[in-house]
Amino acid sequence: MTVTGTTRLRSALWLPLFDDLADPVAVARLAAEAEQAGWDGFFVWDHLNWRAPVRQVADPWITLAAAAAATERLRLGPMVVPLARRRPAKVARETASWWLTEFEPAVSLDQVRGVLRDGPDG
Repeated sequence: MTVTGTTRLRSALWLPLFDDLADPVAVARLAAEAEQAGWDGFFVWDHLNWRAPVRQVADPWITLAAAAAATERLRLGPMVVPLARRRPAKVARETASWWLTEFEPAVSLDQVRGVLRDGPDG
């Protein structure tokens, strides 16, 4: 799917948020460096299970928020979102908020409210 006004993703990095990369500040710095180096995308893992010697694991949504604050054009996202690990309603809110800030919406929130208020025959 191509969203109007965006470019194709040509190159991207993916990071497991373990140990040294379990620090959102460090990952945000890496995202800023990746953007300056010309990378198009930056994706993080959201794992359910990991093995020793892993000692620390970062939350992917907090880490992505830190990366978003440190970058301007880099496309960000999780590699996989295991809903069994999270509350689906919370993930839906987080994802919708990200989508609305990442892309110019095709319709305004006021238009959506109008449709909901007036019903399908409105």
